Amino acid sequence: MSVGIDRDKLSGSLLDIQKRLEDLKIRCKSDPENADEILADALEALQKTLKELSNEKRMQDDEGSILEEGMTESEDEFRFLAESIPHLVWSARSDGVSDYYNSRFLSYLGKTLDQMHGGTWMETLHPDDRQRSLDAWKEAFTTGKEYRIEYRIRRASDGQYRWHLGHALPLRDYNGQIIRWIGTCTDIHDRR
Repeated sequence: MSVGIDRDKLSGSLLDIQKRLEDLKIRCKSDPENADEILADALEALQKTLKELSNEKRMQDDEGSILEEGMTESEDEFRFLAESIPHLVWSARSDGVSDYYNSRFLSYLGKTLDQMHGGTWMETLHPDDRQRSLDAWKEAFTTGKEYRIEYRIRRASDGQYRWHLGHALPLRDYNGQIIRWIGTCTDIHDRR
């Protein structure tokens, strides 16, 4: 039988996450060129907070809903942020299969979320970049290392392949296990 979770600590942690996400949204909007680095910093801070919460092994079943409710709120905040910044944002499960694309990304690709399940994202890359990208992604998700690559993504509005910096970091649980990946694609075509 476990002891109940410290509600004050949980409430404080969830408020801290909410404040960090609000700050992150402002920072990304004011400095879109560095949004990748800003998101990476925020992901590390979120991981630390989640680890601290997870280390609290004092949860009862009847109080688990409090944590779940707080995590749902944090996920909603993340999705709001992902929809607010001027970048293509995506996430993937721990096994490397993508499961989320922000609306900006879907619009850029001219696809729906249903069309993007599985490995469909590879079809949006320039044929010359596909194998290199797949190899880099497999390496990242099997080793847990940062994913960073430059590749060309086809823009649906005109069919042009534009260079992007693809960047993703793993989100880990308190045991260090990867629970999901958060990534961005930043248009760098005009800088190349």
